[in-house]
Amino acid sequence: MSTGYRDWQPGLLGALRDRGVCCWQMPDATPFPPLTYILILQVPVATAVQVGRLTEAKFEPGWLYYVGSAKRAGARRLRRHLESRKKMHWHIDYLTTSPNLHFWAILGWQSSEQSECGLVAELAGQKGSRFAVPGFGTGDCISGCVSHLLGFSDTSAHRQAWNWLLSREPEPLLRCSREACADQP
Repeated sequence: MSTGYRDWQPGLLGALRDRGVCCWQMPDATPFPPLTYILILQVPVATAVQVGRLTEAKFEPGWLYYVGSAKRAGARRLRRHLESRKKMHWHIDYLTTSPNLHFWAILGWQSSEQSECGLVAELAGQKGSRFAVPGFGTGDCISGCVSHLLGFSDTSAHRQAWNWLLSREPEPLLRCSREACADQP
């Protein structure tokens, strides 16, 4: 008998809360379904991050949207992204361990309903979006995406993209953000 999200990777909820992120919608499935997800990081001040051998990336204040996927062990992948100490493996690891970038939200869609590259293309069409670092997160990309990391420096453009993501079809089955914590005791 399944008790829903409590069955998969119990550390995910704790790791989210440790980063100041709360969820208002989670998949009620065991095991955790394969996901296409977006990690949204806030960049409060201009900062530079060395991204492995790819480049030293310079970011202006704003928001970064990283689009990724986890075909297996989705909860474990998301929990790993939340860890501040880890062996560097993916480009995103260099950003999630930077003390100058802060988790703002995570959204996730069932992989069978939303492709990673399709979501990148749709986000790139949003007003105010730009490819933040060419080649970022595209090591296994078969669609020829410029990058899987997009940036929004304008608050209203970020808000429009956020609201679009929440209202589009299919709806995300995982919704977590800093704002959700204000609504919880």
